Amino acid sequence: MKRWILPFCLLTLTLCGCGQDAVPAALPGTAPVTSESTTAAMTTEAPTTRAPATAPPIRTAPPEGLLPDGLEAEVYEEITIGMLLADCDLTLSEPDMLLDTLTLGEKSLPVCYASDGICYQHEITYTVSDRTAPVLTKDGDGAEVVCGKAFDLNEYVGYADRCDPMPQLSWTGVVDTGICGSYPIRAAVTDASGNSTSWDLTVQVVPQKTKVKDDLPRLPFGDFMQQYAGDNVCFGIDVSKWQGEIDFAAVKQAGCEFVIMRVGRFTGDYALDEYFFRNMANARAAGLKVGVYLYSTANTEDEICENAAFIAAQLSGQALDFPVVFDWESFDRFQQYGISTYELNRLYDLFAEEMAKHGYDTMLYSSRNNMGKIWEERDEPLWLAHYTSATDYEGDYAMWQMSCRGRIPGITGDVDLDLLYTDRMD
Repeated sequence: MKRWILPFCLLTLTLCGCGQDAVPAALPGTAPVTSESTTAAMTTEAPTTRAPATAPPIRTAPPEGLLPDGLEAEVYEEITIGMLLADCDLTLSEPDMLLDTLTLGEKSLPVCYASDGICYQHEITYTVSDRTAPVLTKDGDGAEVVCGKAFDLNEYVGYADRCDPMPQLSWTGVVDTGICGSYPIRAAVTDASGNSTSWDLTVQVVPQKTKVKDDLPRLPFGDFMQQYAGDNVCFGIDVSKWQGEIDFAAVKQAGCEFVIMRVGRFTGDYALDEYFFRNMANARAAGLKVGVYLYSTANTEDEICENAAFIAAQLSGQALDFPVVFDWESFDRFQQYGISTYELNRLYDLFAEEMAKHGYDTMLYSSRNNMGKIWEERDEPLWLAHYTSATDYEGDYAMWQMSCRGRIPGITGDVDLDLLYTDRMD
């Protein structure tokens, strides 16, 4: 609990007195000068005694109706006392003081303010509530269950809540896995505060899973460059062991200017990307700018600190041309990690702090759909993933991963294509 220290609130009344016009002072050794020249004897009036200025009393309880009942703030909301009391005609001593909204429940806060020339100093109460419903990260519509297998909806949907790390999934309808067919059901996710999100989906019971055809067109790197050429734009790729052996000289000659490479992955255990060290050495030798990312499902502070230490150990102090990327993207069944989206954002903050200790800046990687739904807007650069020819994401981003089906000389098969906006990296 934060400790709030408020200055004593004091209103001072200005007292105005009445008196005669000023009379010039007499010179030393002479009689006082009056405003009239007469030969009559002068008389001197005694000075007027004025009462000292006094402050109005401080009242410890407002009159009825001055403050509204039921003051409420959203959990984790960054809200000031001035914002909470914005509809009241008050002069607050510290309107920019932040409220404690980190936990749910009733809170009290000492506050000092003035209204109609009267000063009040007392505690006000407000309630921190969770009014935000859970979000879907995967709706599961069209999910296929092999005939005869058990059905658990949790295996096919993903959901998350900003406050509750373990929202509850329920559904109504019938899915008979003994008979092939389509089964419409209605699902709902409810958090501990009673907020709920519901949706309709259809489950397919099938003899065997459908094989997905990949007949989408590929984008040659030359066409990619021509399509998005412009000021402050650089063209690059990101790679991992899935690209196999890479001829970085050919990649460079094709017009590529940078490469972001995977250092490894953490899914409970660490796995160094088997091509990382050769990719780093060969990309640098070819004259390409380089950056790194670790794919991670870390969900505790200890794991995040270990992630940062693992990356730093592989880099061994090497300078990079890009911030280290925080790549947390396992949202298809996010509920299995037992954390809220607020906690996930704080884990990114911790990752940034830990990488800074090792001398590296950080950058967040996120899909367009998860920005605003999962991730908060932040000052660090964003690497946006949105596989489309023209993104409609309205927030700030420094790099855009626009395709996972690029083709470039030097790599056999598909590669991710990235646009860097050099004027947005600061």
